[in-house]
Order: sequence, then structure tokens, then C-alpha cells
Amino acid sequence: MTDSCGYVSSAIVDRGTFYAVYLYTNNSLKSQTSEDASASDVTSRAGDNAKETLSLLATDLGAASETDLRCYLLKKVARDLQDSRGNLDIVELSMGDKVSTPMACLHQAFWKDVGLAKKDNHAYVLCFVAADDGTLDLFFSDIETFGRALVPSLADAESEFQKTLKENMENWHHICVSYISRCLRALGEDVATLLHCALNDGSVVIDIPNPEERGDFIVH
Repeated sequence: MTDSCGYVSSAIVDRGTFYAVYLYTNNSLKSQTSEDASASDVTSRAGDNAKETLSLLATDLGAASETDLRCYLLKKVARDLQDSRGNLDIVELSMGDKVSTPMACLHQAFWKDVGLAKKDNHAYVLCFVAADDGTLDLFFSDIETFGRALVPSLADAESEFQKTLKENMENWHHICVSYISRCLRALGEDVATLLHCALNDGSVVIDIPNPEERGDFIVH
């Protein structure tokens, strides 16, 4: 939820993790209509020979912080498209206390259709936002893999994937980060055995009856 000024509510800020998904367009034609450029959910950057836009598809950020993020990302998409593993930056966002707050943002970009002509390129940009506490650094590989796994659904029409996309993106922290806590809880005192085997290049067979908890061990 956001307040009347578009800031993120304190309840959401307390959670501390957010996401945003954009459609990036790079048109070399200068005749793009002014209506597109003035839309509230579109940010554009015009160059000598191209106009770049980021259109918001889905997010749980407030309007003020999302606008901060979008303006920042527009300058980074070209770099992200060269390296789809993603890039991690610290971005100043307007959060619940209406004060600019440094937040960590892992962002990835994937071409929507590699067969499109150079003059009309489209790409999806995925952003994972969390407090600047080292979490995104520590789980960079997990989050990067998670984002890449969403590429097949991104290839579908926007109206088709939005519901599933939102569900996945809303749970990115639960899937990519919180599994560590769940694994430790499931192992209990047996974690000592696991660590001993790891130090001695041993192997263990883990039998977890709960299918959801078992999935944490299999995936990661």
C-alpha cells in the first residue's frame, strides 16, 4: 500500500524487500508519439539517434520509490543487456519515511525477441530490491538464477504472464534467501553431521518428509 503522496506504507517497508518489472524499448525513430512519452508509468531518455523508454509492468514499490528506481535503471539497461547475469547497485529511493534511503538493487535485462530489427528493440528488466545489508551480495547467484528461470514466461504476451509473474516476484525473497533458515530448521542438530561431512568430502542422504522443505534442499 502507498499513502496519498505515493510513498511506500510503513507495513511494506518493514518487510524490507521489493520487486519491479519493466518493458524496455529502444526506438531509433524520433517520431514516437508524445502521448507515449508522457504516460505516468513510462520514463524516457532521448538521445541523438534513439529514444529509450521503461514501461512499468508490475511492482510492489510505492509510486515515489518506483519512479526513483525507474529513472536510475534507464541509464543502466544497456549495460545489463550485455551481461544478463545481472548487476548490483546501491540506489537512493524515497521510502516510507519520505527520506531518501540507500537500497540494494539487483537488476537483470533480457531481450524480448532477439530476432527483432535493430531499430525497434524490446527487453524485459527485472529488479530485486532489499536493504543494503549484504543480502543481495550473499545470495546473488540464487537470485540471478531465479530471474533467469522466469525468462520463458517473459516471452509470453504481457496479459498472459502478469499474474504468475507477480506471484513469483512477490516471493523472490522467500524462494532465494529464506530457504537457508528453513533448511537449518529442518536439519536441527543434524546440521553438525552435514558440516562434518562437508569438511571431510563426505556425502549424506537427507530424508525430508515434507515436500516443500525437501524442495529447498533439491533446488539449492
